[in-house]
Amino acid sequence: MKIIRVLPVAAILALALAGGLRPLGAQGTKVMPGDYTTAQAAAGAQLYTASCSACHGVDLHGPAGPALVGDAFTSQWTGEAASDPETMMAKNMPLGAPGTLKPSDYLAIMAYILQQNKYPAGDMPLTPAKLKTIKLLAVHK
Repeated sequence: MKIIRVLPVAAILALALAGGLRPLGAQGTKVMPGDYTTAQAAAGAQLYTASCSACHGVDLHGPAGPALVGDAFTSQWTGEAASDPETMMAKNMPLGAPGTLKPSDYLAIMAYILQQNKYPAGDMPLTPAKLKTIKLLAVHK
């Protein structure tokens, strides 16, 4: 009887793998280049230092606020669009003065966070529309 229960699951998994889908645990953090520019991430690094590092740490590992890099960050956002943490950030940060940065500043900070999470840079700047197409993936060592 157990084999009858396993067959449908095995068939679905086989179809998913044949169709190019991979289980989340098998995914890496590879995305197509062009999601943000290195200049945008550099501007984001400066903004991050001025507006975010007091809570989230110089190295983004978050002594007071949540970590924005590595497993601690991606486990919270795995499978979500990059627009989700950026929207949360724009509505709630910086602490004590939420929403006070320009929209382009929040995009630059998100570009920096993507860079620090090993998403590759490209020739096109990060935009709100592009944020919706970037799926955050689990970090694998």
